[in-house]
Amino acid sequence: MRFEWTVGARLVRSRKKRFLSVITNISIVGIVLGVTALTVVLAVTGGFQREFRQRVLGLQPHLLVRKYGSFTEYREIMAQLSRSPRVKGVTPATYDEMMILHKLETGGQRRAGAYIKGVDVPTFQSVTNLQRFMQVGRIDALEGKGKGKVPGIILGSELAKKLKAKVG
Repeated sequence: MRFEWTVGARLVRSRKKRFLSVITNISIVGIVLGVTALTVVLAVTGGFQREFRQRVLGLQPHLLVRKYGSFTEYREIMAQLSRSPRVKGVTPATYDEMMILHKLETGGQRRAGAYIKGVDVPTFQSVTNLQRFMQVGRIDALEGKGKGKVPGIILGSELAKKLKAKVG
C-alpha cells in the first residue's frame, strides 16, 4: 500500500511540470464529482425502489389464485398454500365491478362506478398494510359490530370526493 501512496503523492505534487499537476488535480476533482453523483443517484433510486415495493406490494398480493366460474374450494387451496414455509399469509378475496349510489344530505344522490374487492377482515389484515395508507378511519371498521350490523367499506380518496362521502 505504501508504494501506491508514494506514486500518487509524486503525481499530485509534481514540481517540475506544473501543468501536469493541474491536469492531475482537475482529473481527481472530476472523479470525486462523478463518484459523488453516482452515489447520490444510487441512494435515491434505492429509496425509490424500496418505497415503490412497500406501496405496491403492501396493497396487492404477490400471488393471486383465480378460477373461472365459482371457486367453492378456496378453503382447501388456502390451507395448502399456508403449509408452505415460504408463504407468510393467505386471505380469500372476491373482485367485482359495481355501481355505488350515495344519497346526499340535500336530498340528491351521486352515482359512481367502482371496482370492489371483498375481503375477510381478520386474515386480510395479516397480509396487507392498508391501514398505513388510509387517510381517515380504521380498517377495523370493515367488520360489522353487533347483530344485523352492515359491514363497513373503504373508499379511495378520489371516489370519496366524487361521491361527497364522509366517514361514519
